[in-house]
Amino acid sequence: FGILKTNGFSCDGKAWGLWLTISFVNHSCAPTAHYVITQKEEGSASNARRGGTMLLRAARDMKSGDEVTFEYFGARHAMMDLAQRREITEKHGAEGFRCGCERCSW
Repeated sequence: FGILKTNGFSCDGKAWGLWLTISFVNHSCAPTAHYVITQKEEGSASNARRGGTMLLRAARDMKSGDEVTFEYFGARHAMMDLAQRREITEKHGAEGFRCGCERCSW
């Protein structure tokens, strides 16, 4: 359960999804990418989230060798101050973590 809690994505609070490759992408409060869950041909958006494909798309220009990161907690988290962001990240998943991105470590 710890792996799902740490690396899973909530689907409208009704279900969880785990995309293997994307679960290896690190968090950043100044991300280089964002994720999109594609819709299936049939069904509602919530059904698409349960069976869709997750893609990463660049959020800004990147050079070869730049790390691909995304914001684990969404846009609202990105707008918070350091203390608020830290409170959330330290309680995340099974064990929490201390964000060391460029925005949190300066």
